[in-house]
Amino acid sequence: MRTIIHTSRVVLLFALCCLGGCAPDAQSKPSLSKAKPRAAAQPTGSTADPLEFNLEQKTILDAVLEYVLTDPDLKDTREFYGNPRGHTFTLVDNSISGVAWPQWFRPSLRGFTYIEADDIPTDPNSARLLGIQLDKFSMPDGEENTRDERSFFDGDIQVTLSNAGGDGGGSIHTGGCIGYFDVVRDEFGWTVKCNGWIDP
Repeated sequence: MRTIIHTSRVVLLFALCCLGGCAPDAQSKPSLSKAKPRAAAQPTGSTADPLEFNLEQKTILDAVLEYVLTDPDLKDTREFYGNPRGHTFTLVDNSISGVAWPQWFRPSLRGFTYIEADDIPTDPNSARLLGIQLDKFSMPDGEENTRDERSFFDGDIQVTLSNAGGDGGGSIHTGGCIGYFDVVRDEFGWTVKCNGWIDP
């Protein structure tokens, strides 16, 4: 199991683990379902109508996607599950836990192309498409001290990077890389802090 740690408290202990992404071998066992059209479910911990636009949630979710799609440490992972020559991705709902990206949410990241679930190519030989699955979403409740008591691999938000379609004419890359984020507020508003990545 390889990890990427973004927490200063354990930088020295896991320094060697920070040198690469968490892309597993192409033959690892599948752990995720393929991308599915979005349901009407909403992130856990949310009291907002899943069909009603929520600016705070959009700001936070855009921050997560920006980190996932641009962080240098995740370059190998993005290229393993997605298309190394493209900047396309899709959003995947967690069919097991019922956590889903809000129906109103549409990513707005310059330089990247979001593919709707219905537009995912069905040809298995098409280019690999990076899938970003939302596994957990909760807004902070003000009890910051509870964060210090939990494990490093935990957070307000959990996402999994996986292959959402296509094999690029080669082997199918199964498995997934799980990331954990805390929602924080700085002088500019809401943002996220990455707690680390793990490849189970």
